[in-house]
Amino acid sequence: MSLPDITPDQLINAIQHIPPERWGEAMRAIESLQGPTATVETRSSVRTGVDLRDSKLIGIWADRTDISDNHEFARELRRQAEQRK
Repeated sequence: MSLPDITPDQLINAIQHIPPERWGEAMRAIESLQGPTATVETRSSVRTGVDLRDSKLIGIWADRTDISDNHEFARELRRQAEQRK
């Protein structure tokens, strides 16, 4: 489906079918698409362990079915980040 084919009603309908336990992921995805105008809450930095504990980051990969070994997945992310220029 290309951009001109998508109507606001179709987008709203798709959102309404997201299971409640995945709403946090959906909101983060929507906010990331909005660019630098995202809410202050999503732009605030995590500076301490308490900030991390209270953030929405913990468990962000919990429902990912494409990650079989989370330790290897994290290692690969680090490898990719180290190779960026």
